[in-house]
Formats: sequence, structure tokens, C-alpha cells
Amino acid sequence: MTKTASPSQAPEQTAKQTPLSQQQRQADLAPETHNSEQADYASQAQEIARQAQSLTEQTGSPTESTKDHNSSGLMGDSTQDTIDHMRDMESSGRIDMGAFAGEPNHDDNVDKFGKSAKLDGLRGDGT
Repeated sequence: MTKTASPSQAPEQTAKQTPLSQQQRQADLAPETHNSEQADYASQAQEIARQAQSLTEQTGSPTESTKDHNSSGLMGDSTQDTIDHMRDMESSGRIDMGAFAGEPNHDDNVDKFGKSAKLDGLRGDGT
């Protein structure tokens, strides 16, 4: 048995309705449910894409290191500093674990690496 519209129903109720936008769906909700930073999410994505495509040699990459002129002469531009090392790791996608050599291990599970790696006499659970 097929369902047909009764004569008492308005024609606009039987016609296929267009989906409501997010703003229309949330119009009756409390104002704090609206995130104004995401109101124009479609144009924000396009703007970010345009900015990313507009990188030139003058603007450079965010992972490239730039150094100011050093008048002291103590450190030449060829010396790799911590920031250079971090940006190299970020650009390559590889983590150089040697960058952390000599640093203390602040792992929550201090028992994991044996007695020689413990900084104090406490057990791994803090007691």
C-alpha cells in the first residue's frame, strides 16, 4: 500500500525539503553553542590554502631557519643551533634521538630502563 498525501496537507509539506544550513539548524540554540571562529570554515580553508601556495623564496618556509646578522663573529651562520636541528627534524619527518643525548629521562615509568636510569630511589609508582 502506498502512502499518498491527504488533501489536508499543505503542498510544501509533501514536497522534498532542502536541507538546512548549520546556522539555520542552530538558530534556536543558546548563543554559547555557536563557535564564531568556525562560522566561515569554508572560506578559512580556502584562505589557508592560498597562503600556503603563496610561499616564495622571499617568504620562505616556516621550517627554514633565518638568522640575523651577528656582529660579534662568535657564531657564523653555518653553525647549527637547537632551532636549526628542530626544524631539520620537522622538515625531514625524522626524529634524531641523538638530540636528546645526556638529557634526563622524565618518563613516568622510571623502572622501565633499569636502576642506572633512575634519578632517585623512588619506585615507578612514586612511592
